Amino acid sequence: MSDSNPDSFYRTAPTILVMVFFLLGASCTELKVPPVVAQGFLISPPEEGPSVSIQWTGEGLDDSEWIRSYTNYRVFFDDLENTTGSIRDLLEPGILQSIHRSEMRLAANTSATEMNRELFQKYGTGSADCTLKIEIQEKSLSYFPRREFIQTPGGIRPGHIVTYFEYSYCLNDRCKNYKIERTIRTHTDEAAARLETEAGLVLKQMQSDAYDFLSSSTECQK
Repeated sequence: MSDSNPDSFYRTAPTILVMVFFLLGASCTELKVPPVVAQGFLISPPEEGPSVSIQWTGEGLDDSEWIRSYTNYRVFFDDLENTTGSIRDLLEPGILQSIHRSEMRLAANTSATEMNRELFQKYGTGSADCTLKIEIQEKSLSYFPRREFIQTPGGIRPGHIVTYFEYSYCLNDRCKNYKIERTIRTHTDEAAARLETEAGLVLKQMQSDAYDFLSSSTECQK
């Protein structure tokens, strides 16, 4: 026999309504962040010059989930997922570009991620004359939507994308620290595109800093 008690209906209706909203409102957007330098645009290494090996330190450098969205409390929410690669995947070609532009070469047998292994094998040559140490202490790129009384797919009020990176480059005993810190406003329906753009800008800045650091170096001699 079915339960015709109206009190039972009113007790279960909110739960059913929330489940319906969840099923209708949930989605997943794949973020596409390209490498900071496409392989076809890499400049050739110099014919001569010191060879540099690369050493990475830091937590989660091979984790693709370095871009995050805190949207799980919204009725309508978008589960943003970075499917392109880890920060090391995307930055390694840019570091290689900076080495070549600085009239240096990549040392043979320098380790790389699976994505860049063939690239490093192609350009790696000679034993290392010095080591470029890349340490990433902090890496946070996150979207925080505004909490709203009336939920809509695109959001009524803009949220915030918060970027905070701390990293350093060392060549032998010379080191330099860098920081990227900023907050920008964006609505939910624009968040994915803005996150992709912001991630690209961060990678470009890290590549530019690597080039400035290497090109002003006198520590690495063949």
